[in-house]
Formats: sequence, structure tokens, C-alpha cells
Amino acid sequence: MSRQVRPAGPLNKTALGEAVADVLGLSIEDGHQAVAAVLDTIARTVASGHQVTVTNFGTWAPKEVPARKAWNPQTGDPVVVEAGMKLRFRVSPQLQAAVKANDPDAAVITKRHRRTAGDAR
Repeated sequence: MSRQVRPAGPLNKTALGEAVADVLGLSIEDGHQAVAAVLDTIARTVASGHQVTVTNFGTWAPKEVPARKAWNPQTGDPVVVEAGMKLRFRVSPQLQAAVKANDPDAAVITKRHRRTAGDAR
């Protein structure tokens, strides 16, 4: 990566594409395409019933929800809510700690290389 981007406020998909383009030294159009490709891949994978895990960021996982009884709030009549799927996102402990500490420098998802026995310190 060429440099870090420090957004001044909330990001939407367009601003995220521009930030990615800036970090990677790409055109804005290429940045938008990169973001769209990543988000589309995550969405299609989870919709296919598989989880997506990004180390030091989090995990998106489909979850099966069983059928249950509920009540119509207007009439009070019991109704059966059919079984289905919902999406769950679990944030990684590293990202959660960075958010809790309000420390943007700690909020990196780059995985550190493991040292082997032959590596010098």
C-alpha cells in the first residue's frame, strides 16, 4: 500500500471506493470497481450459505432461524413465523479493542508474519 487514508467522517460506498483508489494509487473508477468486487463476492458467498472471514476484521455468516410462534400486535392473535435465514456479523476482538480504545492506528487488518525458530530477533 502506498499510504494510509484517514477519513474525516462516515464512509459510503462511493467514498470507500475513492479511499481505496487513493491508497492503491488507482483511478477512482478502478477503486470503485475494487470495492464493488469485494462487496459482491462477500454478498454472493454468504447468500450461498457459506461464511466469509476477514482476519482481524470480522466474520459474516448465514444463520438458520427456526420457526417460532409470535403474536400480531394489532389483534393479539398468535401467528407462526416460518423458518428462514438471517445474516450475522461478528467483529474480531482486535477491531473491537481498537474501536473501544478509539485508536485508529490499532485498527489494521494486516496479518503479522509469524516468526520461525530460525528468524533472528
